[in-house]
This record gives sequence, structure tokens and C-alpha cells, in this order.
Amino acid sequence: MAKLCFAAAVVLASFPASATTLYTFGADQFGAPTSLNQMDPSSASSVANVVTPLGDGNTGFNGGLVFDNGLLYAVGNDSSGNASIYSFTLGGGNLTTVSSDFNDTGGANGFGFYNGLAAIGGTLYAIGTDNSGEDLFQIGNGSATLVQSLATFGGTYAGLAYASDQGVFYGVIANSDVGDLLVRIPIAGSAVVAANLTTLDGAEANTHLGGLAYAGNGIFYDIYTNVNDGNGELEQLSLNGSPAATTLYDTGIPLAQNAGIAITPEPSSGGLALIGCGVMLCGLFLKRRTI
Repeated sequence: MAKLCFAAAVVLASFPASATTLYTFGADQFGAPTSLNQMDPSSASSVANVVTPLGDGNTGFNGGLVFDNGLLYAVGNDSSGNASIYSFTLGGGNLTTVSSDFNDTGGANGFGFYNGLAAIGGTLYAIGTDNSGEDLFQIGNGSATLVQSLATFGGTYAGLAYASDQGVFYGVIANSDVGDLLVRIPIAGSAVVAANLTTLDGAEANTHLGGLAYAGNGIFYDIYTNVNDGNGELEQLSLNGSPAATTLYDTGIPLAQNAGIAITPEPSSGGLALIGCGVMLCGLFLKRRTI
């Protein structure tokens, strides 16, 4: 019986603790956005560089970042402004082009993609901008399809996330007519302001440039720039009840202004259920032995 309970304990220990890991890009020694970093929102000491540079150093990963289906995806721009989607592992390995130069033809021709990236069930969405405004695109294989034009409130988008439990996108707008904003973007419908970030956290306008990640249950993470040292400040946003913002810590990541934060999911409910079954069986065996 002791062996059975020990086995259950081993199964329990084999599952990771519930924790959130965030990924973002910062500047390398030349000031280029090629440095991939990770962090735990609960601890400033968790901030660590994953790899610098990602790739050969000739692509700037400054258009958005998202986690989907076990991989990270990022918008990378070359020196000519040609945008491509790349996938890579959490350790920065196996860099692969998913959609090459998708803004040099078709509906996204001439658009710049520096404004955020999100995923819905394996399909990628990105925000592009041109002289006429900013639009949401679905990204295909070397192509982009217009989804909708976006209200900017006089500013520019600097982050995009999909809230799967609400079925809507959220975006960060920097330097709007009234400061930096968090906006809610229905898949079919106009963007509406969810919170004024400049009012909530007191950071200067045009500093919320580091992207947006959705953790579920009305909780978001974003990064704004500390104007004194240029480092990214990690912030938690809550839309539960009255909107609230809490600065968590200075990440120490220079120029973390690349419109992208990726968040990895917590352990699945299936894994937690398996743990519960193991503990339950152990309890049943112990009860049987005492009868």
C-alpha cells in the first residue's frame, strides 16, 4: 500500500506547478530587437535571456509575439520593412519561416506590421498600418487577408491579444488623443475603450509599447517603457469590476517596445484531473486497509 501511495506522490510531483511564463523581445547590444527573454510575473529575479540574437541578427522581431500550439510565433521585419511570420521553440530554437513577405502583395501590400500579433486556434492575426489607417489582417502563407479596419482614437496600436473566454480581441493603443488605451475589439464590430492606461498607472502617454498578453478571467499583462532608463516595466491589468493596473517590476530589458508578449498556458485541466484521480485512488486503498 505504501508503494502505491508513493507512486501516486511521484505522479503528483511529475506535473509542473501552476505558473505563468511570459516571453518578450528586447534590444541586443546594437539596439536591434533580436533578444528573446522570459519571465514569471510573480518574481523579478525570474527574468532571463533565452537567446541573443534570435536568428542571424538581420531580422528585427518588432511586430508582435504569441504562443500557440507549443511554439512561439513572431512578426519579423527586415531592413526594407518586409514582414514575415516566424515560429520557434520556447528555447529559441528551430527558427522557421511560416509566412514570408506577406506584406509585399495583395491586400496588405505596402502596410507596415509593427503593431501586434494574436492567434485563434492556429490561425494568426496581425495589425498593419499605412497612410489610410490601421487594419486587422488574417495571415496566410505569404499573404494577408483584411478582416476589418480599426478605430485608433488618434493613436497607434502597440499590442494585440485574443481573449478566448470572451471571443474578442483586445489591443493596446499608444498616444491616443487622451493617452494610452486598452481597447476591446469584437471580431465583427468597432473597437471600444476598455480602460485608459495613462490614467490607471500614471505612466506617460506613448510608453505602452511592449505588447499585450491575456491570462484569462479578465487579467492581462503589458509592458510600458520607463522613460528614465528605457527598460520595460511589467504591468498587470484587471478588468474585473473597475479597471485596475499594478506595476509588477522593472524587467531590466532594454527597449522592450516591440508590440508583443507571449504567455504560455498553465497545466491542462486533464493533467489536474489525472492528479486528482491518483490521490483519490490512494485514499480509497488506505480506507479499505483500515476496514
